Amino acid sequence: MCVIYEPDTRLLQALTQSSNLLSCLGNDINRQIISVLSSVDTNGMRVPEITKKTFLSRPSVTSHIKELQDAGIVRVLHQGTKNYYYLHISDSSLQTMKELFNSM
Repeated sequence: MCVIYEPDTRLLQALTQSSNLLSCLGNDINRQIISVLSSVDTNGMRVPEITKKTFLSRPSVTSHIKELQDAGIVRVLHQGTKNYYYLHISDSSLQTMKELFNSM
């Protein structure tokens, strides 16, 4: 008797949609930046402030902030030439994660 395995397409779709978010949360530096940003309100924090609190280089912080923005975890508030970053977990990101866990 031959058993044919058919993958759970719902689970695969949820994993695909969540991969960016899960990757971001799996990175130590991203978690460090999330931790720093969790201590401020929606007025946010500038890259130099994040750099001081994390002891990371400015280019590193900028790169990781971009990843976190792409994953829907961080947003930016533009005030003139200054950018203030703050945590914002989008509803779509949360919904995607719920779907992932429900599929398992």
